[in-house]
Amino acid sequence: MLCFVIAILLPIFFSECNKNNDVKNIIDFDEISEVELDTSSSDIMIVPIKSSIPMDKIRRSFCYNDYTFLLSGSKKMIYCIYKDTVISVLNAVGRGRGEYTYINDLAYSEEEKVIYVNTDIGLYKYEVPSMSFLGSTNIDFSTDGMISLNSKELLVNCSYSLHEGEEAYTGICIVSKETGKVIKQCIDLDYYNTTCYLTHDLERCNDMIILSIGGVKENKVVSWNEETDSVIELFSFGFAPKWKLTRKQTRLLKKKHREFDSEMYSRMVYCDGCHYPTIINSNLAFWCFPFENEIKKKIAVIQKMDKSIYRSFKISGTNITVNPSFVKDNYCVKIIEGSAESLVNAPEKLSLLGKEIYDTKKSQLFNNPIMLFFTIDKNIQ
Repeated sequence: MLCFVIAILLPIFFSECNKNNDVKNIIDFDEISEVELDTSSSDIMIVPIKSSIPMDKIRRSFCYNDYTFLLSGSKKMIYCIYKDTVISVLNAVGRGRGEYTYINDLAYSEEEKVIYVNTDIGLYKYEVPSMSFLGSTNIDFSTDGMISLNSKELLVNCSYSLHEGEEAYTGICIVSKETGKVIKQCIDLDYYNTTCYLTHDLERCNDMIILSIGGVKENKVVSWNEETDSVIELFSFGFAPKWKLTRKQTRLLKKKHREFDSEMYSRMVYCDGCHYPTIINSNLAFWCFPFENEIKKKIAVIQKMDKSIYRSFKISGTNITVNPSFVKDNYCVKIIEGSAESLVNAPEKLSLLGKEIYDTKKSQLFNNPIMLFFTIDKNIQ
């Protein structure tokens, strides 16, 4: 059914102007409506994370059918959550067998009940949920997004060189779980696309894996089909000039990239890209994080047939920025941290949803995080 829907939508998503390097779809800040989340979401759930120990700040989130994994801000621990409860914690910092200094990335194999963790030492394997060490594989490159394809292969976003001094290949590759070597290059994210203020997270959606590719003037959402090894462009767009990166952001990029020259700057100034692309109720949806005058906005973009719909959600009386920490099925999930008091900036304007979040956070043991589940499809026209 999903493939049928995409087949119908593709003629709309494709831009004929792209053949002439023109961008047909321009996202403009002026077209965005700010709305209350509780009046715009068809379903909202507040789920406190139950844990018998204090939890560290969360850096990244990974959601699967069986479990949700949270990588700590220190990049040293992984919390394994079943439904709403932390049932185990990977905390193996050290120099011994199965130990590491920090964690770069992870992927969970539901088929094997094994979590693959890209550490500073190599690719480690742990049994889930016990987190017992199963072995390791040498891997000599970093990853920024991994998905387990089967018992033998991982799909990873990586950058690597086969030989010293050789120009690095950056893109989506299939990697052997046994050897840690690249088996096949699937999507080339070349220099034009990778010098952007963007990470290429991979999202599994039914029989496809969806990812975003950021460019200078044009950004794309594409899907990769494992069975056919085919790449389909689902949507492409550009940003209005007011969505340029701020000077503060470019300073941070200069620190990150040693060879940051005027050419790289010209490539980056329009780059924000899109995040957490998925299919929600047969509509392509993703999130943009633009910056304007140093004020952050988190924008949901919904492709509803022949038009783009932009929404910025708020929860009155709070300073909670509504954007997903991960997407699951038709839900976006926001992990809310901090004290209950720190979430409220205008008690007199606190909405019913805001009060419920405050009360739930107030009652959390050890001030641990809560999860806010919400959809973005209600009254979208």
